[in-house]
Amino acid sequence: MVTHTMQALVPGVAGTWAAANRVLVVDDNHDAADTLAMMVRVLGHEVAQAYDPEQVEAEVERFAPHLVFLDVGMPGRSGYDIARSLRQRHAASTLGIVAVTGWGHAEDRNRTRDAGFDEHLVKPPQLDAIRRLCAVARVRDAQP
Repeated sequence: MVTHTMQALVPGVAGTWAAANRVLVVDDNHDAADTLAMMVRVLGHEVAQAYDPEQVEAEVERFAPHLVFLDVGMPGRSGYDIARSLRQRHAASTLGIVAVTGWGHAEDRNRTRDAGFDEHLVKPPQLDAIRRLCAVARVRDAQP
């Protein structure tokens, strides 16, 4: 059983304290995944990393994250395919999926939205955006 001892103030929700999120970071680039995971840990959240796009669904079932930061352009299997697969299994109300990509044009954002992503971050993701998304994920998870 995982216990969450670290507490974080949820911005924008006055007087509300939420336990740490479980966050899965998926990127075939180990340095990118490790850096993003470190940023999430600094914010006080529990993190798992996956470097192999073929293992994402199994890791989601094992770790039960509140939020997934998912690289879009991976060899063998795209983040779009993974997001579609995760959306078939998990509603947006129970699992947040964030695209993390070097592609940031309007058509790229439309494509991630159509694939089932909730948000779209352009690499390198900024700490403030990561903080905001982690807070939103926890508030979403706490709602009935």
